[in-house]
Amino acid sequence: MTFKETIAALAQKLGVEIAVDGDACALRAGAKDGTSVTIWMQGNDARGTVLTGADLGAPPPERLERLYRAMLEGNDLFSDTGAEKMVK
Repeated sequence: MTFKETIAALAQKLGVEIAVDGDACALRAGAKDGTSVTIWMQGNDARGTVLTGADLGAPPPERLERLYRAMLEGNDLFSDTGAEKMVK
């Protein structure tokens, strides 16, 4: 399945339209309380990967150590991000 096909299937499942620009797209998800987050996705058909990311804002200071530990553990366990370039 290509990146465009994957995004089309996701859009159908969510009941929204997601425009793909080359190998990248973004989706803004909102909550009833008015908050929202933009989720960006980048595909690499040759590798069969989809890279996703989102800016969730600054974490509370009291959770920084726990967050950084989890991020380092995740990086240690993950063998390949597939990110040749980042989309913003």
